[in-house]
Amino acid sequence: MGEISPSGVFRSVDAEVPDTFEDWVAGAEAALDTLLHSRPPKHHAAILEATKAEQAKNSCSEFLTRSEVDAMFDYQPWRPLERFLIQADGKARVIDNCRKTQHNAHTTMYETIHTVSIDFVAAVAADLCRRLDIREPPHSSGSLEWLRLTLGTDDLPDACRGLPVSPEHQRFSVVAILAVDFVADCSPSQLGLRLVFSLMGAPPQASKGFVTSANRHYLGTSIHTGDFVTAGSVRVQPKYSTSIKVLRKLDACLKSRTLLRDEAGKLRGDLMWFFSMCMEHLGKLAGPVLSAHQRSDDSASTPHEMSYLHALRAAVALSQPRDVCVLHGHQPVVRVYSDASFEEGILRLGWVIFVPGHPGTCIVPDRIATWKSRSQQIFPGETVAALVVALVHDALLANQDLLYFTDNQASAASLIRVTSSEEDVLFLVQQVHLRFLAMHS
Repeated sequence: MGEISPSGVFRSVDAEVPDTFEDWVAGAEAALDTLLHSRPPKHHAAILEATKAEQAKNSCSEFLTRSEVDAMFDYQPWRPLERFLIQADGKARVIDNCRKTQHNAHTTMYETIHTVSIDFVAAVAADLCRRLDIREPPHSSGSLEWLRLTLGTDDLPDACRGLPVSPEHQRFSVVAILAVDFVADCSPSQLGLRLVFSLMGAPPQASKGFVTSANRHYLGTSIHTGDFVTAGSVRVQPKYSTSIKVLRKLDACLKSRTLLRDEAGKLRGDLMWFFSMCMEHLGKLAGPVLSAHQRSDDSASTPHEMSYLHALRAAVALSQPRDVCVLHGHQPVVRVYSDASFEEGILRLGWVIFVPGHPGTCIVPDRIATWKSRSQQIFPGETVAALVVALVHDALLANQDLLYFTDNQASAASLIRVTSSEEDVLFLVQQVHLRFLAMHS
């Protein structure tokens, strides 16, 4: 609670200005009175059983009454979290609601936890190829028949419960509620990792461990490493079930022209996390509209927001496997340079494509009339150049690793972040990414 000092370990973020902490703490007695006189929460019996299971694992204390908690904290004001239950993938899970009780609003954090990208798997394979100077698929020569690339996963039990709570924060970490042996053929590396965690006192959960395999679900995606030994590549693709689930959610939102607050949060999680793994930054198309509805009680979608949702649906429908070549010294990326000029109301575009060079120019004065009025149209002009290059040279650029250069910082930032405050530029950015996605580039 309050201001959390940065550790220097995690990714830095700009902290939001919190609500007044003292006023929130001063309202502790009233909040407790309201809670004690409220109706039992939904699934209260299941919440009680789940809490008892946590007690059996020493993840929380025995049940305490309000007066006992008062005495524990020397009668300093304390505010509890409210626990609710959700069904996820057929499994019941309890969550402590920090938003409803305003714990989140009174906490300032300068860091956020971030996870490794799905490309970590391909990066490891590429490092191995560089170390061993592997320039051809490993099994094309007899000397590397021993080499295999497989992927296994393990999960620590209740990892969040292993995080200590600062003593001065414990009075805000109270939760209010109404009163198989694993045997498998593991790889030596996985057995060694499990041994390390066991010696540290945190053995992985046997029920959530998966032995190493050439096909594995990891970080919400499907990864295939079997082609490493024959083609020198690692394949990443969306899980089919998740793609169908997200398409159905988006279709329902588009049909009703509404986006409920809770649904926006779920969609944002699916698209920002899962599809960003397989389609690079395209998942960020979900950001502005879903974030806005997550913070708002207004479920109606504006025409501008509907265009976002249509772009998201197109991105999901176009999703396809991504093969990452990891061989040392593989074919270099195709380099594209584009530029634009805007003089006397005429926008001129030019570009050069290397391997081999394919220069081209064109003039597009008619379409400028549909753009937002500006003294200079160089910002959208530099952005539309990327779309024109993709349309004109789709056969040349399809199925290629591309490195794209533009000398306009605003255009480069919008294309990288997949967002823009300018509505016409945002539309161009969406079309650029959707086009390259369809080209598998």
